[in-house]
Amino acid sequence: MSIKNLGTTNSILVVLPSLSVYCECNTPFLFKTKKIFSGVFNMKEFQKKIDNMFGHRDKKRDFHKNFAWFVEEVGELSKAIRIDNRENEKEEFADVLAWLFSLANARNIDLEEVFLQKYHKFCSKCGNNPCKCIKY
Repeated sequence: MSIKNLGTTNSILVVLPSLSVYCECNTPFLFKTKKIFSGVFNMKEFQKKIDNMFGHRDKKRDFHKNFAWFVEEVGELSKAIRIDNRENEKEEFADVLAWLFSLANARNIDLEEVFLQKYHKFCSKCGNNPCKCIKY
């Protein structure tokens, strides 16, 4: 996955070689829209697609339960990284991203907008591009 800022258009494109997503019933499906099928999509559009796909279920659950699902997916990603399972890592990165969008939707936060506000041109901490923060 790569993220590209389009500069003057105030839009971010996320490029994926292919996108396969699994619902809770473990049935694979692909997004059928032309933009996503081509592997290029706008963050705002993807956030809306996640809301259209899962929002009806997410709204029935308490926000803290949804957050727990997100944390569980981060844990699954951590395990995939720890055991160096590259194929599973890809799936878990996608799951983490989808749950992050779901959480933002629940709080009515436009992730593309807040991302561009904070990371549009410079590091939000040191003000440089590339970042020159002290290594931790």
